[in-house]
Amino acid sequence: MLQVKDNIEIYKTAVRLYQLGKYDLALAFFRYFCETYPSREVLNNMGMVHYEKAMNILAACDDNLAYRFYLLSILDRRTNAEMFVKQRSNCLEKDTFKYEIEAAIRLFKRACDRDADYLPSRINLSSALIASGYQPYYTRAESILLQVKNNNERIQNNLAIVRYLIDAEHHEKSIQVLQNMLVENPDFFPAQYNLARIRSEQNGYDDPQSIEAWENVDYMKIGGGYANVASRFHGNALDKKNQTGVDLVAYNLIEPGFVTDEKDRQMETLGLEKKYLPFGGKWNLLYLNNDMRAFVYDRNIIFVEHRYEQDVESINEKGAFQKRGHFVIFFNFSVRKSIFSCLY
Repeated sequence: MLQVKDNIEIYKTAVRLYQLGKYDLALAFFRYFCETYPSREVLNNMGMVHYEKAMNILAACDDNLAYRFYLLSILDRRTNAEMFVKQRSNCLEKDTFKYEIEAAIRLFKRACDRDADYLPSRINLSSALIASGYQPYYTRAESILLQVKNNNERIQNNLAIVRYLIDAEHHEKSIQVLQNMLVENPDFFPAQYNLARIRSEQNGYDDPQSIEAWENVDYMKIGGGYANVASRFHGNALDKKNQTGVDLVAYNLIEPGFVTDEKDRQMETLGLEKKYLPFGGKWNLLYLNNDMRAFVYDRNIIFVEHRYEQDVESINEKGAFQKRGHFVIFFNFSVRKSIFSCLY
């Protein structure tokens, strides 16, 4: 267990890399940690990496298909069956997509096998089975969801979608489930998005109920790929929630980029200890203390993470991200001068 404790920073770094979209690096770190401690959590998270890679491949080929439904996934993230089958001849048949989605399914299943009551891996497995577009997987996804003891809104969301895909003629049953969820939680975006999608596919995008449903999606102001797709079905392009006018770089003491000798001394002056990674050479390491973590890969700082004391709500008022935690992250995806800021 001492080795697991020593490697916990590797796991934390893998999670952060996943959150920043550095999937290949995240997977390498998760795999290393898995060799020491192949827990349900790390297997689930490795599955999430493959799932995200698969959905990125699908989105690059057909974003309408990738964002057809809002499927729930947890990191410890189609009309009727006939339409889905017609679309399989293209994007869903890409070898790269099939490799990543099948890898995700295998890892989620391994996580479920380790703990049958582990909710994240069951929800993620159902999402991957549905996203595969392979009809025989739909009934398997339904069975997995029905076995869950904690029948919460995430389970209900995925169950409504898979039952719609299995039997689109009785789509009103899925619509009723989604409407009931929105009565309980009017701000639950997946249910509202999926309700709009099913209504549009069954009644047409110019149907009054479809228009009203997309207007409700618009009102929620959710950004990303779902907003891009929704904007094509509703007149008003949705605001991007992930755009910020606040200069969070003011928080940063260390700029991401190449680690010069001067920057190395600067981090030591700030009281950051070096933790060398057990793979990848001298310049793959972490600089860290209780309030800051900098991840260096191939002598380039990939991200710097600061703990901050400012009230999150006051930052939100300036236009920053929604409340998600107590860290400001600065990251450099391609070792270039551009610095992006995000709040977690």
